[in-house]
Amino acid sequence: MQKVFWFSFVLSLILFIILDSIWFQSFSLKYIYRPQFQQINQGPFLRKKLWTGIFTWIVLAFTAALYITSFYEEFTLARAFVVGLYLGFAIYFVYNFTNYATINKYSIRTATIDTMWGSILFGTVCCITTIFAKVI
Repeated sequence: MQKVFWFSFVLSLILFIILDSIWFQSFSLKYIYRPQFQQINQGPFLRKKLWTGIFTWIVLAFTAALYITSFYEEFTLARAFVVGLYLGFAIYFVYNFTNYATINKYSIRTATIDTMWGSILFGTVCCITTIFAKVI
């Protein structure tokens, strides 16, 4: 079980970084996050605190690995995706809609799109990681 957990953690971390990087570079940075945070910050888009982003990915990967190792033997891929989808929805919904409720210029558009992305991201990571966890 410990071997499956650490494997799931490392694979989830790699997948989160790769998929999020593709998402940021191909679409969301230009059309969603940069305009949103320039409006909120009234200036520079990012305060380059890379370590906080890396730590966030580590926490997400740990959460995914904990979830996967708890249930992977009994999950079909469809179920792993759907439950991962829900897990991502819950995490990203709390973050985004707390921002929407507390930050005047945080838009419902950003909250909705980012929540949908987090749901799809988690579902995909959990599904792919479950495939490999079953083989170990």
